[in-house]
Amino acid sequence: MDRTGEERVDQTCIQVAKELRIAYVALDAALDSIIVHRLDGTLVHFNRAAAEMHGMTHAEFAALPPWGWTEYADPGVREARVRAICDDGDSMFRSSKTMPDGAEHHMEVHAGCVDTEDGLVIVSVVRDVTAEVRATEMLERLAFHDPLTGLANRALFDERLEMAIAGARRHGDLVGIVYLDVDDFKEINDNLGHDAGDRVLVTMADRLSTAVRPDDTVARLGGDEFVVVCPRLADASALDAAAARLVERIGEPLMVGFEELHLAASAGVALFDPAVDDARSLLMHADETMYATKRERIAAL
Repeated sequence: MDRTGEERVDQTCIQVAKELRIAYVALDAALDSIIVHRLDGTLVHFNRAAAEMHGMTHAEFAALPPWGWTEYADPGVREARVRAICDDGDSMFRSSKTMPDGAEHHMEVHAGCVDTEDGLVIVSVVRDVTAEVRATEMLERLAFHDPLTGLANRALFDERLEMAIAGARRHGDLVGIVYLDVDDFKEINDNLGHDAGDRVLVTMADRLSTAVRPDDTVARLGGDEFVVVCPRLADASALDAAAARLVERIGEPLMVGFEELHLAASAGVALFDPAVDDARSLLMHADETMYATKRERIAAL
């Protein structure tokens, strides 16, 4: 090789070295975690963000055993994922990991398989999407739950009732609802203030939630009105028993500040009749029964 050829080779090597240095600097400066590993889980390379994401120093992360940075307890799941990445060339998936501080973080992983002189390796770019996941969960909660009590709101109540009715039509289940109204609740707001009224509603929601079966849905429709969807009832008497239990829980003494309150509630029940009922009529029947009960109680005073 003549001198000119040697100079070209030298220039090429210098240029490659520069590009490699730039690539390594860019890799290490990336905000996303980047991990390169062999198919057996042995680390080949990783950037600073990878170690920081796991709450480790560079040396601690480098000392991890094969697959030490993953949360896959089942080797079968891990092997299937590696096989899919190699077969398809690349893959995108989500996973979660419990960090040293005890918080659960959600990860979005873009992984690709690369054939190198030393064999196949997998390059994974891992982005922490915890904030995105939590924001989505919060929006879903706001869409389907009452912001004060945390109970199901009208939208979720309607969905659960329609599901229960569909099950009743399909399997012949008994479905009922209990409609509850706290008596004289306006006086609490007028005499003790709206903050006290809110504390009462939160307490009522907690009591109702602990007095129902796991499959029942307790919802707040507004103000001091609550309704419970009771699917798969054993018989009609089970609905009456549920209503009595809920009224009893509401009637337990309650301290608000220095005031001991003795509340009462009126309850109405309605059992779904597939021949004549739909979700709207069922709720209306329970509402009418509740107000009839309330009128009877007032008349008896």
